[in-house]
Amino acid sequence: MIDKSGRILVLDDDVDVLARMGRVLRFEGWTDVALCERAEDAFAALDEKPAVAMVVDLLMPGMDGYQVLERMREDYPNVPVIVGTAVDDLDAVVRCMKAGAFDYVPKSAESARLLASIEHAALIASLKEDNRALRQSFLEAA
Repeated sequence: MIDKSGRILVLDDDVDVLARMGRVLRFEGWTDVALCERAEDAFAALDEKPAVAMVVDLLMPGMDGYQVLERMREDYPNVPVIVGTAVDDLDAVVRCMKAGAFDYVPKSAESARLLASIEHAALIASLKEDNRALRQSFLEAA
């Protein structure tokens, strides 16, 4: 069972997309959903509290999704970034994955696909934390 109390951050300049994502995530049991229209707000939210996963659109005014991926890789490497975008192009997918995206989900895909990706990211984050804690306890016992 996945702990759904961790923060999920959604960054998209379309307020309708944000509202829909917020409803879907809360309906699925996520209790801490941060919705941001601007990259600066997303980074401020990450500084306030780490996220289990981040969903980001590619095409936004100001800092676009590619730039967000770059900054996430540098400043928040432990937060998996899922690109959720209307850009359904193989070159964009490859570019995002090379830039460190955890997954790439076209907005045309079913919500279940995006939710599965978020849950997968949360599971991996949980396993990494468990691994870190086990290593620490092993080192302290030695």
